[in-house]
Amino acid sequence: VRNSDGEKLGEVEEILIDSDGQPAGFLIEIGGWFDLGDADVNVPLNALTWDGESYVIKMTLDQLENLQPFDE
Repeated sequence: VRNSDGEKLGEVEEILIDSDGQPAGFLIEIGGWFDLGDADVNVPLNALTWDGESYVIKMTLDQLENLQPFDE
């Protein structure tokens, strides 16, 4: 997942599915180093667009870090 400037912000870990079996959002892993100190956050489907190479998000890293961490 990259921002509009091409800076890598995280990785899509999972596509979240709702109770009807439809895609509901993305689980994005942000921060950390080699899976140490990272966090998973949930963003809605419309938060990401595909540019042919990677997903692009309009949110900043600060905005992503301020989201409630996803807890399975």
